Amino acid sequence: WATIPLRTGAPGQFALEVVDDAGAPTPALVRLVSKSSGLMWEPPNAVDLKPTMTDITKLTIYGPGRGYTHYLPGEFRGTYWIVPLGFEVVMPPGQWELFVHRGYEFVPVRRTIEVKAGAWTRERVEMRRWIDMPARGWWSGDDHVHSRLVSSEDARGLLAWAQASDVHVANILEMGDQVRTWYEQRGHGAEFRVREGDYILVPGQEDPRSQFGHIIGLNLTSMVRDTERYLLNDWVADEIAKQGG
Repeated sequence: WATIPLRTGAPGQFALEVVDDAGAPTPALVRLVSKSSGLMWEPPNAVDLKPTMTDITKLTIYGPGRGYTHYLPGEFRGTYWIVPLGFEVVMPPGQWELFVHRGYEFVPVRRTIEVKAGAWTRERVEMRRWIDMPARGWWSGDDHVHSRLVSSEDARGLLAWAQASDVHVANILEMGDQVRTWYEQRGHGAEFRVREGDYILVPGQEDPRSQFGHIIGLNLTSMVRDTERYLLNDWVADEIAKQGG
């Protein structure tokens, strides 16, 4: 046996505040990377969507831990955490790269911050618009979101993602094949939508999924699914259209 003494330096304290162009706190997507080691540091209040997304089908396409890969161009591509509001966290001292973005209508931010041992480092990031599409009558949307939506907890996580990504309308898809479905929804139609301000979650479907392609149904009042006619995409499309979808 041998004894090896290990001495570590005092950690630092980091606080992040993210505000919109009116100065109000706003959700955002945050990435913290050590300049010396490349280590990513996870915010303590990062939203965990694994139980409603990744764990259901065991797909690992999103990213490590509670982070999600965003395929942005250039230096902003990488893993981000969904942060509903600002946070305070203990971190190793040193230089860190801070990335913050909030969808396509806001200018993404990249800064180098210095976390000092035994001291506070406070950073305030203002998300500045380069364009305001809702003011022009256009609303951002994502028609292809695979997630369970059966509880208020599921809805809170998805709304945090939508607000942090500035996705105003999210089509939450129940996904099927000829045997079963995944990503359960508690229902379809207006009464099962979830809305907070100008952000709304709308249950939809990705079904059928076959050698003839995948169908995505939007604005449904009920799921359109018949395993006896599963390969008849025209029938499914007609039934969705009858619902006004």
